[in-house]
Amino acid sequence: MQGSRPYDALFDTTYTVSGVRDHYRSQTQAGGIKLERVPQFDNFFSELAHHPAQSFRFKAADKLPQHVPRDFQPQYVTKEDLLQRSLPQAVSGPHRYRYTKRPLYNPAARKALAENSHGALSHASQASFAAPAPPKPASRTVGTQSDYRENETQTTPFAPDYALPDQPSAKQQHLSQRYNCAGPELLTLQEMSFASGTHVGLAQVEAVDKRRLKRAFEASLPPLNDLEMLPVRKRMLDEWEAGEWEEREQEIVQEQDERLVRLKAKLSDREQQIERSNAERIAALRERRSSEKARKLAYLHKQRVSAIRHISEARKYLEKPAKVTKTTAVERYGDYASSVYAPFQREGRFPDSHPKGQNINTDPFQPATLHAVLDLEASLPRRALQPRIRTAKPAASLTYEQRKELQVTRDLQHISDLLASAKGATGRGSGDCWPCQVEEGQAAPAKLKAKRAALVTERPDTPSAPMPSSSAARDAAAVLLQRLLRGRAMQNQMFEGKEARLALIRELQLEEDGVGQCARPEAVAEELRAADALVGSAVMEMVRVLAEQDPGVQADMMRALQQRRRQECGTPEEATTSTSTSNITTSACEAAAIASSAARSSQSAQAADEGAAMAASGPLFGSPEQHRAAVRIQAVQRGRLARQQVEDLRGLQKALERFSPDDVERLVKLQSLQRGRTARRQAASEKEKVVRIQALHRGRMARKQVGEMRDEINPSRTGLDQGRKDAEAALVQLDPGVVRSGSRAAEDDQIVLIQAAIRGHLARKEVAAMRNNTTAGSNA
Repeated sequence: MQGSRPYDALFDTTYTVSGVRDHYRSQTQAGGIKLERVPQFDNFFSELAHHPAQSFRFKAADKLPQHVPRDFQPQYVTKEDLLQRSLPQAVSGPHRYRYTKRPLYNPAARKALAENSHGALSHASQASFAAPAPPKPASRTVGTQSDYRENETQTTPFAPDYALPDQPSAKQQHLSQRYNCAGPELLTLQEMSFASGTHVGLAQVEAVDKRRLKRAFEASLPPLNDLEMLPVRKRMLDEWEAGEWEEREQEIVQEQDERLVRLKAKLSDREQQIERSNAERIAALRERRSSEKARKLAYLHKQRVSAIRHISEARKYLEKPAKVTKTTAVERYGDYASSVYAPFQREGRFPDSHPKGQNINTDPFQPATLHAVLDLEASLPRRALQPRIRTAKPAASLTYEQRKELQVTRDLQHISDLLASAKGATGRGSGDCWPCQVEEGQAAPAKLKAKRAALVTERPDTPSAPMPSSSAARDAAAVLLQRLLRGRAMQNQMFEGKEARLALIRELQLEEDGVGQCARPEAVAEELRAADALVGSAVMEMVRVLAEQDPGVQADMMRALQQRRRQECGTPEEATTSTSTSNITTSACEAAAIASSAARSSQSAQAADEGAAMAASGPLFGSPEQHRAAVRIQAVQRGRLARQQVEDLRGLQKALERFSPDDVERLVKLQSLQRGRTARRQAASEKEKVVRIQALHRGRMARKQVGEMRDEINPSRTGLDQGRKDAEAALVQLDPGVVRSGSRAAEDDQIVLIQAAIRGHLARKEVAAMRNNTTAGSNA
């Protein structure tokens, strides 16, 4: 059926369909039959099959007139029609073409056919009907080459032999003289044939022009028999050969550029293909993850709805609502909003529309005669005519005292019942209360209720701090010296490690974008070095003094040290500071000497007690004034540190109070995001370095391939390149500091940068490991 003739099923008498269904289907496809839904307002919310909520009807916008029938009209075939169609002469179907007459355009064939079909005709009459034979054409086509065939199936073109005349024409002589060739110029193009695979293009046309120029140049050369012009001829040939070599080199460069462009295009296509495949894979992964997420959310929503329903159902039984009173028939009929007057249509009840034959008479029964009243009374049950009147019992409400009294009475009654049951039992008793005692084997074990242990809150012990020992100050001094010595040893170790790895540190300081210059280390201030030297010398002098075991010699060394420091100090402030320090140290040494002598001497117990008290009070100080001043300074310092710690704790507590658990969780998420960002940046930088290394390697391999291809094309350049390489190697051996120019020097610089970065990474790892070991050792 055509789109421009949609009603062929109705108007075309030759249009045939298989049945009624196809007839109406064709009309539907053509848009002739359009149905629309019509709602039934009486059954608007019905779901029952026998009370449908809607019906269907033909749409009013029909393009066909009303008098055109749409019904199916089958074709009635008679017996005569069937016999006519069954005749052998009535050929139809797929083999009809075999019985169709083919037109004959050849008169001879037509003549032969006429002779065979009409044998009664005479030869003379047949000759009179024959048309005259056409004349023989002046030319004919021997072979034809098609222009619309594929190259793979293309045959070799026809190339006939040629013969040159003994005496060329004037035109041929003019052309030969113009293009400097002996004979036709076409003979010089014999190698450009289809069999040799040469296709005529722009390059071949340029080659023909070059041949013409070369023939013109050869014709312009001086003759060989002229000895005077031989140098000129040689110079012209050399210039022409140099030009040809230069042109050849340009062709090679152009070919290399074209190959490089094709290689770049292929690489670009491959990268695009990879990116496209990655994008498709990511899109598929995103779609799969999205579908999984949607499916998971749908499952969770379903579980949530199910849980809410279970909880709502369980809540009905937990809340224990008041007793639900079922409405009576009187109440239902008295309420016009009940299901009696407005039933649910899902139950199949439709009060507004009654089916045919099922109308209900709602008028009440009103007996009009006495017999009707008696019949109504007889139809009623006896209990309906004899009502019962029951008085409701008042509810007993007890007060609090009455309920307590009732509970005590119940308990007493229970105990009384237990005693009575025990007395009534034969041969049973317990203790001295009953005349018959129970034997030991028959006595039942008493069941006592385990009382719940009362939880008594015990007050914890008051914390107490240990008393300061007599050697606390001495231990503190020893710990301080140990810390100083360990710090000095660690500084020496780090300095030795720095000196040993100075070259590596300079490589680490090298910038990535630089040419290879190392950044200079920051200059250390002279004041810091001087202060470090002063601290080291002071510590060494103090250690030397304290290493002396004899207290007397130790005191003499301290006095000498004090005297020397007084001489070295030039300003009053420095002298005062040095004097106070030396006085404290001297008093400490003297106190240690007095304590040791008092401990060794056993003259009297009082002297020993005084020495022990002095050692306990402060072995590092000599006089009570210095002791009190030191104690005051320590108390002030400890108080300041304690206040600072308290302030820090308060500030931390206030900060924690300002933060809610959600804020803390957000802070942790922000920290994790920052760490992830830092990790991604590091990964990106490492990836960029790897890509740079790969690019350098690929560039080197490409240049190497280009060089090999160039050597294959032009073997004479191999010697020049080898000589250049040997010269560069010799120059590097003679002067290692020489800097190579060009792309190789840049590659070497990039390689140096990469090696420096890798060495720096390894060095940082070693430094971190040394720091961890040092920290662990100091903590131990």
